[in-house]
Amino acid sequence: MADLTYRGLLLDKAGHTKLNLLNGEAVIYSPYGSGKAFVLSGVALQVYELLENGLTVEEITNTSQSPEWEETVQAVIEYFTDQGLFVDKGKPKTCSASKKPKSIALWIHVTDTCNLRCDYCYVHKGKRRLSKEACDVIVNALSLILVY
Repeated sequence: MADLTYRGLLLDKAGHTKLNLLNGEAVIYSPYGSGKAFVLSGVALQVYELLENGLTVEEITNTSQSPEWEETVQAVIEYFTDQGLFVDKGKPKTCSASKKPKSIALWIHVTDTCNLRCDYCYVHKGKRRLSKEACDVIVNALSLILVY
């Protein structure tokens, strides 16, 4: 694993699960840090993939001369840090699954075969179905964090 550091922290890809979605977004799950799955798109996904490919934060920042780009990259890196994608190189990693969860959240996107008539349902998307492989990734990720 490349030593991808930011302010003395290490991007730890070893424990990440990444699921690329058909709409160009990606779901990232890391059992470290917050232990939550989150969706990346746009610049955040671009920065994550550049880090995955071994670029340093400085190299990513220097890919554009725009001051807005530098600010955006720094904001994305701060978000990654807050989400636990960067871990302190000097400390042992602790899996958030070993911590007692305060709550468990489950986010399920239904297909358009649902009648979408629930009062609380308002998302209208295309006619895609969740693949069995994607379901398996979700179930496996949940099994890592659920405490029975």
